This record gives sequence, C-alpha cells and structure tokens, in this order.
Amino acid sequence: MVEKLKDLLSDGVVIGILGLFALFINNSLNRLDKSISEVRADIQRLDGQSLKREDLDLIIKLTNTQGETNETD
Repeated sequence: MVEKLKDLLSDGVVIGILGLFALFINNSLNRLDKSISEVRADIQRLDGQSLKREDLDLIIKLTNTQGETNETD
C-alpha cells in the first residue's frame, strides 16, 4: 500500500514537471508567434514604400535587438 502511494506520488511529480515544461514551451511559442506577426505587419506596412539601405539596416538591427530582449524575459 505504501509502495503504491510512493509510486503514485513519484508519477505525479514527473507529470507535474512535464506539465510545467509544456507550459514553458507553449509560452515561448506564443511569444515567437507574436513577434513573427509583428514583423509581418511591419513588412506589409512598409511594402510599397521606397526604402533606403540605411532604413533596412535599421530595421534589421531593431529586429535583432528585440529578439535578444525577448530571450531574457
């Protein structure tokens, strides 16, 4: 009886840890999806405008900086 309870408890701990890991992955994927959507919106907004090389470099730099900031959240 005690052994069965210990087994159930250890199984519950493993399931709980896997659940937390799944939540972390889901949160990360949601943030990535949001970032991709924002970049797509920016591209659509800028589509049709004439961009200079300096503008493109700035967009790339800001996008890279935003990605680094999101990783530390």
